[in-house]
Amino acid sequence: MVIVITSTVSAREVYASDKLMYSNNTLYSTSSTIYVPVSNITPIYNISGSIRVSYQLRCFVPICTSTAEARIYKNSEAIGTEQSTSETITPIEDITLSLNTSDNLSIFAKVTVVGGSPTARVLNFRVYYTNVTP
Repeated sequence: MVIVITSTVSAREVYASDKLMYSNNTLYSTSSTIYVPVSNITPIYNISGSIRVSYQLRCFVPICTSTAEARIYKNSEAIGTEQSTSETITPIEDITLSLNTSDNLSIFAKVTVVGGSPTARVLNFRVYYTNVTP
């Protein structure tokens, strides 16, 4: 006789808030002119609902005449709004989604080269939410 035991872990229902749940504060840089993943967060819980995502994006070169661009991705699929700057910005987006512990939430970045050797720098990648039920 074979006994199969299955386990279903339901997703925690969440809503976007100012409660910090995940962070990746490491500074990542790219000089790529096509989108590449530069910062990742993998959730430790299954969640469903809206989350708030923020990160800092900077075009780095002494005088940036180019632009740094970044976008939020889930498992290599764009889900956020494309952000662009020739200076430094801190985009904040509320996104409705479901995340499993096998998913990756990422920031992809690139530069548009006009002159010099610019890099797109991403740091302080953060995810905020509150559980609907504790």
